[in-house]
Amino acid sequence: MRVGLEFYPISNPEMIVSISEARFSAKHENANMPANSTFEISLDQEFQPFIPAAILRLSYIYPEQEFLTSEQGVTVNGTSETDPVRLEREVTYQVYREKIFQQTIPMRQGLYEILAK
Repeated sequence: MRVGLEFYPISNPEMIVSISEARFSAKHENANMPANSTFEISLDQEFQPFIPAAILRLSYIYPEQEFLTSEQGVTVNGTSETDPVRLEREVTYQVYREKIFQQTIPMRQGLYEILAK
């Protein structure tokens, strides 16, 4: 969805009306029928234990998408309006973030024990 101003040549005002009408009708014809798409994001096996927690986080960030664990990594179902490159980047970021969180738990617990003494 684009936000902002659009400028058209003033020399042909009939063209402005026809473009606006075409955009309005195309937008409202497709409003009730969103195109669904499914794609797979492959991740290394070492990241498999961290996928469920990442999916939980992704589900509230992207409520219009459905994230499922698969053998290869993560399957994403949802509308085709979402940029797949951006989603892939976000999925890999969230999985890696969860991996770092899990791996640093013992270190943080040790620090808390030292501070509690």
